[in-house]
Amino acid sequence: MQTPKIIPLTPSHAVPETMPGLPASWPKNAPSYFHVLSKPSGATCNLDCTYCFFLSKEKLYPNSRFRMSDETLETYIRQLLESQRAPEVTIAWQGGEPTLMGLDFFNRAVELVHTYARPGINIQHTMQTNGWMVHKPCTIPTV
Repeated sequence: MQTPKIIPLTPSHAVPETMPGLPASWPKNAPSYFHVLSKPSGATCNLDCTYCFFLSKEKLYPNSRFRMSDETLETYIRQLLESQRAPEVTIAWQGGEPTLMGLDFFNRAVELVHTYARPGINIQHTMQTNGWMVHKPCTIPTV
């Protein structure tokens, strides 16, 4: 088996000294960016749409609360931001229904982005929601 070629990490200011846990170099075939959907509420949803393929997934985990813990949230945000080498990262939330996590969860996610984002990076937050829980204006601070 051939050893993969290693290329330097870009941008140059994102190095293990400035971002602990970041590798000093990447395999040549490693993507500079990728997209991940996080399901912080698992399959839990407040609706029962007949077309939804995901509702049956709740049955795989009986008696589970399907809630992303604060520790998992922090690890997820940190690792997602550390692994992206592009100048823009999208943090995407999906479900079940992600708004069941509540506004405090998403405010905490934004705080963690402020903690772990490297300087100059553009962060986008997206959410796939049925909109049922969005009944009043809310503001989530951005990076």
